[in-house]
Amino acid sequence: MDTILIVEDDREMGQELASLVSNDGRKVLQVADGRAALEVIKDADIDLVLSDIRMPEMDGLELLQQARALRPETLFIMITAFASTQTAVSALRRGAYDYITKPFSIDEVRNSVDHALEKRRLFREIDYLRAALQERYSFESIIGKSKAMHRVFDLIAMVAPVDCNVLITGESGTGKELVARATHFQGPRAKGKFVPVSCGALPESLLESELFGHVKGAFTGASYEKTGLIQEADGGTLFLDEIGDVPLSVQVRLLRVLQNREIQKVGSTVLEKVNPRVIAATHQDLLAKVRDNTFREDLFYRINVVEIDLPPLRERAEDIPLLASHFLKTYAERVGKDVGRIVPEVERAFRLYGWPGNVRELENVMERAVILCKGDAITMADLPPAMRSSTPTGIAETGNLDERVAQSEKYYIERALEMGDGEPRRAAVALGVSLSTLYRKMKKHGIPLPKDR
Repeated sequence: MDTILIVEDDREMGQELASLVSNDGRKVLQVADGRAALEVIKDADIDLVLSDIRMPEMDGLELLQQARALRPETLFIMITAFASTQTAVSALRRGAYDYITKPFSIDEVRNSVDHALEKRRLFREIDYLRAALQERYSFESIIGKSKAMHRVFDLIAMVAPVDCNVLITGESGTGKELVARATHFQGPRAKGKFVPVSCGALPESLLESELFGHVKGAFTGASYEKTGLIQEADGGTLFLDEIGDVPLSVQVRLLRVLQNREIQKVGSTVLEKVNPRVIAATHQDLLAKVRDNTFREDLFYRINVVEIDLPPLRERAEDIPLLASHFLKTYAERVGKDVGRIVPEVERAFRLYGWPGNVRELENVMERAVILCKGDAITMADLPPAMRSSTPTGIAETGNLDERVAQSEKYYIERALEMGDGEPRRAAVALGVSLSTLYRKMKKHGIPLPKDR
């Protein structure tokens, strides 16, 4: 419900205004002077104030100034019989939304109030959405308890409040854009736009126009002037995803943005000032590209003020159960299924799997599993075929318990090594054992050690 406060020392005029603006969706309060209005504004959430300007003790302009210092979100419409351009300009300069004069028409008051309250509702919606985004993209919402992820959290916490350029590195699917958004929404530019650009998805000619914009007639088909994404991010954050794919010709122009804070639209000779924060991301080795002369060294050091390196999922196996549970809950709610758990056999398969697609692949697997699940738990039957080979093959169905345990142990060690690209450290994490324990068991089962592989 919208709350309107009428401040009018003429009681009859105040009642007339109250009757004009009242309806079922509004609460209307009325006071006779500015000081009383200020006390109400301190204690109540007032959406709109209709205030006379000429009042005893505290006039409407002074009320406007003091009230906006307390509640900057509250809108003011100033009303007076003493109309003058100077008074109107003074009211608007101090933050009034509108200005009407006595005698006024019914439609004039109602239209001004309706427009002001609509603007107030839009402001509330924007504030709500911004708060929701900040919560969604806070670094606390990035799931992980591993030491590797705690290092990432620490870096985000240190970097986000500082208005510096950031380079996020890591394999595809590790969550680079999520970290970029968290850095933006926890930083000083949170009220500005977050503008993502997929540099690898656009051809060179289109990328240049998308980033810098173009003037009318700059090229065939340029029938209007276009604002570029860099300008869209002015005052906010420009996220350059897969910056390693940016052609050298565009890299030169990006360098000017970072060095001089200015852009030149395609086809224009005019330089325009811009001020975005730049967060870049890549799965490539940019230093290797610098050595190959396919990435500018000066641009590399401009974007890489602070680097946040995201570990692949196979190196943070202790986070897999947390992530899987999170995705289970998310997709069970989304598709309306009562699926609440993951059977131990699936959890073991998850630990052994190498996750080449990282967190993105795990999310995809869990979404598929929830959709296909016929019961209340995710089982091996719900997993993709490549992940179902959980039953050891080539293991004898006969023999004593020690022999069967030994064969199974060898199988799972070999599979963990295979899924971890032959890296014992990754295999040890997946199996939940120490590296020394893994080496001892590899030697016991005749599995070649790293130096012999």
